[in-house]
Order: sequence, then C-alpha cells, then structure tokens
Amino acid sequence: LFEAGMEMTDRVIKTGDGKDFAELETGEKYVITRWFYGEECNLRNEKTVREAAENLGKMHRILANFPAGDEYIQEPEAKRLERHSREMKRVFAYMKSKKQKNEFEIFAMDCFPAFYENGMEAEEMLKGLETVSDKVCHGDYNYHNVLFTSRGIATTCFNKACRGEPLMDLYYFLRKTMEKNNWETSIGEAALNGYEKQMSLGEEGNRFLYVMLRYPEKYWKLLNQYYNRKKSWLSGRNMEKLIGVKEQTARKEKFLSTMKERCGV
Repeated sequence: LFEAGMEMTDRVIKTGDGKDFAELETGEKYVITRWFYGEECNLRNEKTVREAAENLGKMHRILANFPAGDEYIQEPEAKRLERHSREMKRVFAYMKSKKQKNEFEIFAMDCFPAFYENGMEAEEMLKGLETVSDKVCHGDYNYHNVLFTSRGIATTCFNKACRGEPLMDLYYFLRKTMEKNNWETSIGEAALNGYEKQMSLGEEGNRFLYVMLRYPEKYWKLLNQYYNRKKSWLSGRNMEKLIGVKEQTARKEKFLSTMKERCGV
C-alpha cells in the first residue's frame, strides 16, 4: 500500500536487527507501528463518510492483485449466515421454553418471526451469488480505524487483515454507518458513490451488499450476547438497542429499496 502511494498506513516498524517484532525471554511479543494524530471518521457527516468509503475503494483497488497468503482465511459468507440463523433459532427456542420471561425476552420473541424470515431470504439470495475468496481484506474497517489528519486520511489497525471477500469491508462500514444514522438514504448513497470513485461495484457487487444488509445482523448480535452471558444479568442498554433495531426497520427497508434499483433485485 505504501509503495503504491497509500502512505498513511500504520506500517510495522522493524527492530534494530530487522525483525517485525521483539520477543521477551518470557515469550511475549511486541510490535511497534506508525501512529497518526487525527479525528476518527465522523459517521454522521456525509462528506467524511464519502471520503472514508473512497479511501476503502482505493485500498481495495491497490490490493486487487496482491497475492494473499493462506494463514488468515475469512469464513465464507454463506456459512456464516447459516450459523447465525441456527443460533437465532436456538436462542428463540430457549426463551420460549422459559416459564418466567423478562422484558427483553418477550420483546425479542415478538420480533423473531420477521427478522428470521429476512435472514432466510438473505441466505437463499446469497446462494445465487458468486463471491470472491482469495483477495486481501482489511478485516476491521470501521470509523475507529479511519483517521482524518492534517496530512490526509490514515488507515490503521490491519491486525485482522485476512483473505476473503473485500466487499465485506464495505458492508461492515456501511451497516455501522447506516445504523448510526437511522438508515438515512443520502448517507448510504454517499458511501456507495464514494467507494465507486475507486472501485466499480456493478450489479453483482450491489446485489451482494443488498443481500448482506438484508440479513438481521444486529438482531442476531443482541440475541447472541444475551445467550452467551448466561442470561443471568441483562443490560438495560441491550433492551434499548433491541427497541432501536425494531424501530429502524421501516427506514432500513426504504434504503434497501434504493439498493434494489442499483442491483436489479
């Protein structure tokens, strides 16, 4: 990336003897990377969202033909969605079996049919798509790792870089951006248009993003957190998030309808 002109990346600084990390006698390993001073990407600002997405597109364009290793392979999207759907179904069955249900459980069960149906629809649509599995992905492209500095945009935290479908980077960034903005269509369009300044999505790419956004990722995440925390204590914040997911449904559907126009779904 640096050699291709994308110099604002947190490259590893080698040790005095030319190694990528320093190892203590105890076995602990330490890595030093470049540091940048700047502000995290403001997801509520249309201009910064567009520029961050364009920055991602530039990174994907540069890395398009970069040989990826076999060490870190991203889980196939179809397999991941199938696993998430099984988990949602298992959590629903657990909640249903409880005699005494709390507020979160009652609300989550009421939401389940619609969200699960969306999940099944997304799974079925994904089967008809061809996804790339041998390209380099950032793996954690979110607003924390995109810094706006006086010298330009810095892209940081490549420790989750992997081999897989690059559009998953854009999907994660876009989903988080839309959730923060109550699925405001203009913000989503800004992100997509910014990315396409560097990399064309085409019908296939837009269709992939549509399918992934159709899946109820946030709902699954909340159920998963509830189940894995042994259900003994429930944060009031989780209840607020669940209500928020439900309330955003109509706005999300409106944005997805614009995505249909882009991909011909």
